[in-house]
Amino acid sequence: IPSTTATTMSLMSSKTNDDSKELWHLQMFPSGSNDPTKAKLRFRVSPQAGGSNAIGMESSSLFVDSDFLDISDNSLINVAVQKSSSGYDNTEEHTYNLLVGKSENGKINFLNSKSLTIDGDSDSNGNKNFITGSNGRHLFFCNDFTGSVAQIKSWSTPLSFTAFKQQVSY
Repeated sequence: IPSTTATTMSLMSSKTNDDSKELWHLQMFPSGSNDPTKAKLRFRVSPQAGGSNAIGMESSSLFVDSDFLDISDNSLINVAVQKSSSGYDNTEEHTYNLLVGKSENGKINFLNSKSLTIDGDSDSNGNKNFITGSNGRHLFFCNDFTGSVAQIKSWSTPLSFTAFKQQVSY
């Protein structure tokens, strides 16, 4: 993650086949406080069928924020975005996790876990946008990100918090 920035940056996004609309994204927001190393991550899902343009994404209420964490200090952090509920029926309730962790010198500095639950009855489009938009063809990493990425990993099943903690501690 970059050292001190005042700019919101995109870490990951999934777009429609023609790249005109976003289905979901992960962004970093600087804190704007006196501590320039603090920032938060926001995972947001479009509630619109087939995704949203930039204005629609920013107005989406389907999001979850991490805490403001010490992630803009030019050190490595671990981030996971995952659907932790089972099944692929977008009319069911699904839970999505945003996990953030950091370790230095073999010691875990922090672990942060936040969840977003999307009700399939009222927001089935949000579930569909994540489930179908995570299929890979139009998954973008670091669109307007200034910094370094050491690894990108993918798992076939959701990580438990303990498994994520093990990844952070390496």
